[in-house]
Amino acid sequence: MVYSMLTPLLHGNTFPIYNNPSQWIRVKTFCWYFIGLILLSQENYGWAAKLDFHSVFINPQGQDDNEYIELQGLAGFELEGISLVVVEGDRGKNQGRIDRRLDFSKQHRVGANGSFLIGSCVNLAAELKTDPDFNIANKFLENSTFTLALLHTRDIKGRFVLGSESALAALAFSDGGDGDRHFFGAPIVGPIESNRIPFGVVREAGKWHYLSAFIRQHNPKPKS
Repeated sequence: MVYSMLTPLLHGNTFPIYNNPSQWIRVKTFCWYFIGLILLSQENYGWAAKLDFHSVFINPQGQDDNEYIELQGLAGFELEGISLVVVEGDRGKNQGRIDRRLDFSKQHRVGANGSFLIGSCVNLAAELKTDPDFNIANKFLENSTFTLALLHTRDIKGRFVLGSESALAALAFSDGGDGDRHFFGAPIVGPIESNRIPFGVVREAGKWHYLSAFIRQHNPKPKS
């Protein structure tokens, strides 16, 4: 059919499908189907191309009061409709439970510098002389196996992940426990020293590298 449609064009003749209503309907149906696939792809994967994890600090020396999550994305990208979740990965009845959840709203967006910083306001200000864009409580991230993910808020249906959610970005941390599980096909970092979760990680040149336990050696950036 495609050849019969294109041949007259190549020879300068009139496009034939206008003279064949049933063929024209099939072509229009195909075009709308193709457009729908493009839009679905943009929804599921386009956001992921605009937003991802850049660095995560989980396990500071001493009290867990300096944790942070740094997102990196397209400048001005609005976060409304996206949720950050922490999913339990340790073996047991709570495996797959959403232990922590942050729902972003209209005022949350990636800065002109491509960053959005989530962390403890008081302690980040004290240690790094900077304020996060989204304040979280101390000990927000646990020091055991979990998956950190950005999900469409509308896809979250309860306290446990269903497996049908499409993660815009995901990163898993492992302490090496038997029977532990990770979600959303996330890349896995850790364990270190055979059974410890890393202090933190940063992505450079497409690869994840371990961070020092000392926050003053880090350089997370709030939006600007």
